[in-house]
Formats: sequence, structure tokens, C-alpha cells
Amino acid sequence: KEMKATLFFFAFAFICLAFVPIRPVRSESIEVFLMTHSHDDVGWIWPWEQYYSSQVRSILDSVMDALDGHPDRKFNQVEVAFFRRWWSEIDSDQKARVKRIIAAGQIEFNVGGITMNDESTTTFNEEINQMTNGADWLYQNLGVKPKATWHIDPFGHSKATASLWAQMGFDSWTLNRIPYYIKDWMKANKGLEFVWRGSSSLGVQSEIFAHVLDTFYSTPGELVLPSNGQFDVAKQADAAVNMIKLRSSWYKHKKLLIPFGNDFDHTGAVQDYNNMDKLINYINSKESQYGVKIHYSFLSEYVKAVHALNITWDVFEGDFFPYNDGPDSFWSGYYTSRPWFKIYLRQCDSFLALAEILLTQSSLNSTQLVDADSKINQLRMATSRATHHDAVSGTETAETNKDYISSLDEGMKAATQVVQKIIQSLSGSSSPSSTTRYSVSNPLGWRRQQVVSILSQSKNAIVTDALGKPVKSQVNPVPNYSKVGAPYRLYFYVDIAPLSTSLFNIRWSNSSLSKSVKISAATPESVTNGAITLSFDRSNGKLTSIENSQEGKKISASFDFVQYNSAVATMGQSSGAYIFRPVTDTIFKLGNSDSQQNVEYINLYGSYSNPFAFAIAYAGGLYKDSTSVTINQMTTSKFHAAVSRVDAASGWGSGVEVDYNVFDDFPLKNQLPAVNYALGKFNVGTQQSVRVQFSSATKSRNGGKFNKAPVVILTVQTSTTQYISASLASVDSNGFSANLMSIKPKTWTNSDQVVLNWFAVDAGEFQTNGEAFLRAGVVNIAENPKGLPYANLYFHGAASPKGLTLATVNGGPNNQGSTFVTNLNFRNATCFGAVVRRVGTETKFNAATLHYLVLPRLAVTERVSETVSNIVIDGPLVKEVQQTYAENYVQTFVLYNAPGIASSYAEVISEVGPLNQQGKELVTRLTTSMKTEGTLYTDDNGLEIMQRQFSRVSEELQAGNYFPMVQRSYVRDASTGTQLTLLSDATHGVASLNPGQVEVMLHRRCMRDDGRGVGEPHDDTTPIRPSILLSLAGNDQGAVASRYLSTLQQFPPQIVPVSFSGGNNFVPKISSLPSNVNLLTFRNFRGGILLRLQHIYAKGEHSTLSKPVTIDIGTLFKSKISSIVEMNLNANTPYSEMSKNRLIFNTKVAPNPQTPIPLNGNVLTIQPMEIRTFIVKTN
Repeated sequence: KEMKATLFFFAFAFICLAFVPIRPVRSESIEVFLMTHSHDDVGWIWPWEQYYSSQVRSILDSVMDALDGHPDRKFNQVEVAFFRRWWSEIDSDQKARVKRIIAAGQIEFNVGGITMNDESTTTFNEEINQMTNGADWLYQNLGVKPKATWHIDPFGHSKATASLWAQMGFDSWTLNRIPYYIKDWMKANKGLEFVWRGSSSLGVQSEIFAHVLDTFYSTPGELVLPSNGQFDVAKQADAAVNMIKLRSSWYKHKKLLIPFGNDFDHTGAVQDYNNMDKLINYINSKESQYGVKIHYSFLSEYVKAVHALNITWDVFEGDFFPYNDGPDSFWSGYYTSRPWFKIYLRQCDSFLALAEILLTQSSLNSTQLVDADSKINQLRMATSRATHHDAVSGTETAETNKDYISSLDEGMKAATQVVQKIIQSLSGSSSPSSTTRYSVSNPLGWRRQQVVSILSQSKNAIVTDALGKPVKSQVNPVPNYSKVGAPYRLYFYVDIAPLSTSLFNIRWSNSSLSKSVKISAATPESVTNGAITLSFDRSNGKLTSIENSQEGKKISASFDFVQYNSAVATMGQSSGAYIFRPVTDTIFKLGNSDSQQNVEYINLYGSYSNPFAFAIAYAGGLYKDSTSVTINQMTTSKFHAAVSRVDAASGWGSGVEVDYNVFDDFPLKNQLPAVNYALGKFNVGTQQSVRVQFSSATKSRNGGKFNKAPVVILTVQTSTTQYISASLASVDSNGFSANLMSIKPKTWTNSDQVVLNWFAVDAGEFQTNGEAFLRAGVVNIAENPKGLPYANLYFHGAASPKGLTLATVNGGPNNQGSTFVTNLNFRNATCFGAVVRRVGTETKFNAATLHYLVLPRLAVTERVSETVSNIVIDGPLVKEVQQTYAENYVQTFVLYNAPGIASSYAEVISEVGPLNQQGKELVTRLTTSMKTEGTLYTDDNGLEIMQRQFSRVSEELQAGNYFPMVQRSYVRDASTGTQLTLLSDATHGVASLNPGQVEVMLHRRCMRDDGRGVGEPHDDTTPIRPSILLSLAGNDQGAVASRYLSTLQQFPPQIVPVSFSGGNNFVPKISSLPSNVNLLTFRNFRGGILLRLQHIYAKGEHSTLSKPVTIDIGTLFKSKISSIVEMNLNANTPYSEMSKNRLIFNTKVAPNPQTPIPLNGNVLTIQPMEIRTFIVKTN
């Protein structure tokens, strides 16, 4: 509603401005930089090739025709995937024309990546790779280097991306999709431009000038011209100028960037430019009158013009997640959408890293090298396109998703062939093998000692290394309902040097499982590997505690599978591919009614044993309409709401709803232990006045004892269709008196079984650092000054945007024998409004009071199962507790027996799907004894750590507090110095909705499309097997888990079947890197090796590992280095050139400099959070 009001205001403003006469302006003219563009999704509704053949080819052809011979026209191109595809088709004459147009300064490439990548679900490594691939193609083929980023369609924007863009040398970042209320605030406060600091460790190195589009990336309506060129230019110019002046008022200067384009725009570019030329020329001819001048522009030209103004800017250090475009529309569902695809992309990227490394180690001749690089490039391009903001996000159609997967499959097949060939060559073998053999390769610069696994059709196996020596191994049966396609899993131990490949022989056997592996169906008290101990409840089979004996840390902890119900359109905004919106079982929208009375059938999402029900009508904006609600025919799963208009014989409009809450006991009694309450039901019989003692409560905290008069809420419940209202007559510490009146019919009998539901609670405000809160109080109601029988009340300080407000009138001694009806007519974050009416008389009432109670609208959740059945497998390498909740819902705890960090965590593997029905969104919820104070830490793109504080002002308490977990999330207990870290093998949504609690969304099946363009329900039935590593430690070891262990997880040893016999392990003679420096990139590139080294810790994150570290790059190469050039992050410009030419903007905040320490020969000193990029050539 707030968004609609805002849009209405701006629409009204536009209309008014259109009729304001244009007067001469003597001040400086507004300079409009008109940026022509076409936003071309690399796949969305259609696969990307279909978009290319049906639209993008025509756009590029048409744009070139429009630019050629018109030097004042300009065009901004983003997606290299499409331009590269088009370039491969056009002939040499057309290519020459394109280069001539570029040389004339008419085409600028912005961003320069293969695609416009997503910012919430991609890893920083995936972003760097796709940007490097695009930048390299542009430089090699066109000789251009983008300087500005036009990243306007990702659904929220990340702090880490700001850091990456800055390190790539971009001067600016234009963004768009930020929360609507923040954009409104920015416009009102001239804050749409600022300097974004992407890393507190890197300081000024990570700063980039940010420009937020004031409205959207599409052409403003006042500049949309008819395709036939027939329009009244003077009238169009007046409207355009007024629009320009309004938008200009939102900035600190008189430079204005306006987009001229949209999705797949300018298929008829010649006519588009001709029309715009006509309008531009007319406005410019009247600059003295309009005070406006317009010209076509590159994005970089606008940025340079603003930079020249020498303004001092605010510094922003956060991010813009979750994005929402309306109060109930949080785009936090796509963090999890299509989880199988998210996992697969991460696996493909990891395999790509190995393929790149092996290619640098190979001894292929030049012809073979070109062929191998071409095959690997298939995977480079497939993974790059998959980072698109409508790809890995999971917001594409099912057809397009299949196309992305097919491209990844083809890329993996091609790259695997190269990897197998190189491994055989490196092993020195040329003989075929008759036995099963696997290579295990380490794509990291650290030695690895860990347990790996492959699927097996056999119960037993003997594993030996390349020399025939036995290797520790273990075969386990897979869990019931597993969809992995094999009955067993073989685990074996590996110890692999940096960038090395080891060979293993496997002899399968169908004899019984090894006697060293013990299997039991009894729930154990605990399972341990000597470092980590997991304890379980034998009554329900579930986890009860986690202990790390090496760190001396132990917490109570329970894991559970819990499902949300997806909201559908009848409840307002639907949950879908983009938007997560769970059902809150508290609102029923009535819709229009011509009748004075109506009965609505309401299903409950939960099932209750002896439910209490409370309800009130809400009629937004109606200041005298009075509507009552009676609960009829209540069962354990449904009820009828009898709604009556009591002030007139007419019905109501579309804005009326029933707000209700149903529960067996006070739902927040555990979260809010300080709240004293009593709940009861009073059998009214045929009485119209009753007295109820709090001691008669069915449920209570202290047996119904109150030290003073509490707040009391009433709702009438009947077994038949009745319209009965109840209000208080008096309240004291022992009980209350109430009056009841039938609206229609006028009386009731014992057969109607009239029951008064009552809820008494202490007045006050109670809350946790999570979704639980309660506000209760009493407010005075002044009598109507005109002597009418109703009054309006507006009370500040009691409401919450996501709160359910219940209210009951206390007529008190001044209105003896009277009954009152109240309904709400207004609510926002700080205020609610109510209409109070005396029933049964048209005479005025004397001053009274209103008892109110505000509770959170909690989402409806259901446990998949209250108990689990366990299979416990105890072996020499691996201990598993396989927990079955229900068919297709399995969770396995795995502990490993291996040296070092491999034994310091528990792996939690969920094998789920398809979910049991549509309209379900599955989370795994971890509830602990930790005192986390409502704070959750998540990662931005696996790079920067963001501190998230639970926000109660969100319209959607659950969806508005969900964030992307790309690689990690953790919570801390400062009182014990404990950190609980969750490491994910793919992106998920994560939230901490209550203190000590973390939940990770695993899978989603929504019933409806969410109305954001994809046009189909997100009904994903794919089985998935996500893995989460769980670490409990102190803060230092927590940081090691968060950074070092996470890197091991993201780049696991790659297991590849090979078909040769004999041969040796390949172990290059290089040094292992320090544990705080990651070998991020090792790839053939422009005649050398593209090398990236990453310091994985932030400043102050670890007591020792967060310090600078010095290494000799020469130790990473078997040959002597002949040249080494430091580059910018996407490797298209020498670092020295980038540093010299990059625009630096003045800021109001100290620059917090961390200047990179120059390379000293081959010796590099790398500082926290730095990623240093080099092109290295050797002899």
C-alpha cells in the first residue's frame, strides 16, 4: 500500500507538472546524458540462443545501421555472450565497420562480462571468471577495456561485488534493484549517488562511485515515442522537460543520466534514433527557455562529468539484501530456487579450476593445446552464462533451465576428455586398464588429507594406490529413499600434495560388508570421532547436542526438517521463483459483499487439539463503518467467520479482511518467559452479562494470578451461525465482567453453544532479538464530540507492520449494560486506528477504554516428522547417523576419522525431494542454546562477511530476514566465545528468526507464479543432496572453518575415472602455500600463466592468520620465471596503468588505506583480503 501510495504521488506529480507552463530559466541548464542501451538477458523466458536468433541479432544489426554515418549517436553494450555470438556470424566487411564505429567513439562496452551476473547466489570466483572471459574476448578482438559497469537487473546488490568491480579498475557502478523504501529515501535526501566501500580491509582500494537509477532502467514514459515518428514534438518536449526537472531534483547536481532502452529494445534502432533526434533537437533549440540540454552519451561520460564537479560523497559499506519492490514482496526465495542447478554449477566451476591447472601442466604440442583449450572453453562459456542473474538465481523457465544444464553437461564432457588425456600423459602410462581406476586431483595450493567418496554397486572394495599399497577404505549402504542411483558408497583416504594427481585402483567385491563396519538401527546416546561428539534423544531420535572436545565447546542443539506453506494470490503476493512469502495463518481477505452479513469458511494450516480463536475485522481507511466477527463451528482444522456490518444494512468493499489467531496455548510462552498470561473459555449459556475468574484459565503462566488488572481480549465462538459481539464491562486482578449482544438474530439459545474465548496478559512491551514480541496495553477512547454512537481512535506506539492487532472495548462504569463493536481501520509500523461503536442504541457513549494486544504474524510451519528412525554406521574412516523423517526426507550426520581439520566438523547431508506436495518450502532448522542476540553473519559472494541483525520493522518477518548464504553463515555467543559455523556447497537462503536459531532453506515447490515475469509456478520436483559442514569452535578456529575449511569445501579433490594401467602419481615440484593464501587461479592466458593469489582472511578476523604474509611466487613454478606483470583483477590492464587512470572520488570518510605492497622481484607480500593477479611467463 505504501508503494502504491508512492507511485500515485509520482504519477500525480507528473500529471501536474505536465500542465505547468515552461518559463525561461536563467540558472545553469540541466545536462541530460541519454544512455542508449538494450538489456538482453542471456536466457530467461527463452534459452539464450533463441533470444539471439529472434531478437538480439536484429538489435545489433539495426544499431550498427543507426550509428553508421551519425557520429553524434552512441550505444552502450553489456552482454559479451551475445556480441561474441553475433561477431562469429558477421563477415569481415561488417567487422571492419564495427571497428570503425568503435574507433569513432560511438559504442561503449559496460561491465564487459560474458553476462550480467547475479550478485547474491554467485561466488566471487565465478564472478571473476566470467568477467575475465568477457574482458579477454573484448580486448583480443576489439581492443577495448570497459571503464564503467551497468549492472541494473540483479535482484539486490552485494558489497563484495563493489570490491571486485573496484579491483577490476571500474570507475563507477550503476545499479537499480535496491529495496523500494531505500530508493524513496535516497530520492528525498539526494542520496542516489555515493561511494561504495566494498571491503573494510581493503579500504580505498575497494571503493567505487555508485549511481542508483532513480526509477528503472527503461526509457521514461515521456520519452517513449511512436514508432511511426508521428508525434507533437512541442507537447512531447514539455512533458519530457518536466520529467527531467523532477528527476534532476533528486540529485546533488545538474547532470542527469536517463536510460534510453529496455529489455531487448531497439530492434528498430534506426527509427528509434530518428525519433529521438527530432525530440533532442527541439529541446536543445529551446535551451534558454527549458533550461535543459540533451545529448547521447556513454555511461563513462556521465561519470567523468560528475567526477569533475569535485563533490564530496557519503560512503556506504553495506549491501542491498534482501531486495523488495513492495511491502510484502521480498525477493529472498531465489536464494534457494532450483537448488540442484546451484549445486551443479558449483561442481562445474570446481572442475573447471582443475582443468585449467592441468592444462598449464601438460606437455601438449601447440596444435593439441589449441584443441584442448577449445574444449575447456566450452565449460568456461557454459559456466559464465550460468552466472547470469536469471540462471543460477533459479528464476528462469523450466525450458531455459534445461538449456543451461545441457550446456554445462556438454562443457563437462569436453573438459573431462581433456583432463583424462592430460592425466594419462602426466602419469607416463600408455597401456589400457582392465580394472577400475580413478585419479584424484587437488586443485588447491595446499596439501590435503581427507576422506573422499564415490558411489558403488558393490558391498565391498579393496583400494590400493599407484604403487599397489593398501589405502584405508570403507563401504557404507546409502540411506533409504536416496536418489543417488547406487546402493552403496565407497569412502577412502587421500593425502595429496598441492596441484597434484594421485592414482587409485579399486577391486570391487559383493561379499558381505566389512566386519569393521558396524550397523545398528538403535538411536545412540552419542557418536564421536574423538574430536566432535553428537548426542541424540533416544525417544525421538533427533540431535540434542554438539561438542568439540578439542576446543572445549559444547551446546545444546536440535536439527529438524520444517516446511513453510507458500502464499498464493488470494492472500496478496504469491510465493514464487523470486519471492519467498510464507503463509501467516492470521489473515482472510473477504472481498466485496453486498450483504450486511456473510459467513466465510476458513481452513487452518495447522491442526489443533483444543483451539482458542480470536478475531477482529480490518476495514482499511473507513472511519465510521463498523464490522463484527464471530467464530462459528470451530474444529481442529477450520472455522467459519460470521461477519456482520453493524452500522448499516449494506455490505462492504474489497478492503475488508478478518484478522485472526488460533492456538492451543500462548504461542510465545517459551520465547517470552517474562509474560504472565491466562487463557480460557467460558460457557455463556443464554446469559448476556457474565463474570469470569482468571483462576478458571485452561492455560496460564501462574495459575491465572495477576498482580494488577491485565489486558483482556475477547472473541465469541458458537456452534451455529450466529453474529454475537462481546465487550468488557470491568477488569480487575481477579477477573473480568463482559456484556454480549446478538447482532442477528437478536437472541440465542443453549443449543447455539455460545462460548467466550478470553485472553488475559500483562500490559507492557516484551520482545526478543527475533520474531517473537508482544505489546499489550489500554488506551482511552474519547466520546464522539457530535454525540454519535461511534468514535475513532488513533494510537501511536503499539503497532508493528507485521503485527496482528486484537482489540476489545471496556465500556466501564460509564456505559453500564452496553456492548461495543470495534474493528481496525488503519495500521502501520507505529500506529493503529480503530472504529468503536456502541451496539443496540443510537445514543452516544461516554468515555471508555480499548484493550489492545499486538502479536507477530508468525508463519505457518509444520515439522516433517516429530520422530526419526536412525541407522547408525560405525566404521574406521566414517561414522554416519542416517535419519529418515519420511519418504524423500533424509538427513545424515557424517563424522570423519582423518588427520587435522578433516575431523574438526560434522557433515550434514540432506537427501530430499521431491517435496511431498506443491506449496511447500523446506528448511533445515538448527535450534541451539547459544545466546546470539539476534545477530547472524553471512557471506557476500563467499568473500565479505556481513553482520545481519534481525529486523522487526520488516513487513514480512520471515522473508524480510532471509539472506543469501553463498558459502558460509555463522552465529556467535559472546558470553562463551563460541562460534557455530555452517558451510554450504551451494547457495541457500538463511535466516536467524529467533535467538540461538539458524535455518537454511533447502528446497521449494510453489503453487503460483509470483508475477515477476517468469510466467510459471516454481514447481521444482528435482531430488537434491546438499551438504552443510557444521563447525563448533572458538572465534579463531571459527575463522579457520569460515575461511580455510570453506575453501577446501568449494574446491574438493576431483575424482575422475581413467582407463589406463600403470603410471605414476603426478606431483609437481612446487611449494605448498601458507594456509592463509589461496591459489585462486592458475590458467593458460595470453602466452603465459594467469595467476591469482588470495589472502583469505579479513583484517582482525584471526589473531595470527589475518596478518600479511610473504611468499616467493617462483616456488609455484617448475621453470624459472622470465617475466611477471601484475594486472587488475579481470586481467585486461596492467595494475600500474589501472591505478594511474582510475577515477577517485572525494569522500566524507577517512580512506582507510591499505596500499598493495609492490612485488619485489618474485617475492610477494600479500595483505588481508587482497587478491593479487599476475601474468607470469617462464623459460
